[in-house]
Amino acid sequence: MTANPPKLLSVVVPAHNEAPGIAHAIEVIVDALASCGMQLEVVIVDDGSRDGTFERVTQMSRKDPRIKGLRFTRNFGKEAALLAG
Repeated sequence: MTANPPKLLSVVVPAHNEAPGIAHAIEVIVDALASCGMQLEVVIVDDGSRDGTFERVTQMSRKDPRIKGLRFTRNFGKEAALLAG
């Protein structure tokens, strides 16, 4: 009998100019879902931010491989960011 592979839960978070609070938001998401019994990834889609949001996401992803970052070169809107994630 083969074991079932662990399920993966992906949380997609669109972000635009969220540098001051993005680290806290990611920490809250990871902490809340860490005990759910599934593999977890948090995908932050930077929707053309100009305030250092993506740099903060990149710093966090270096420390925690469950955190992923995507970056748009300009603002495409929340719907596009969600679809990209």
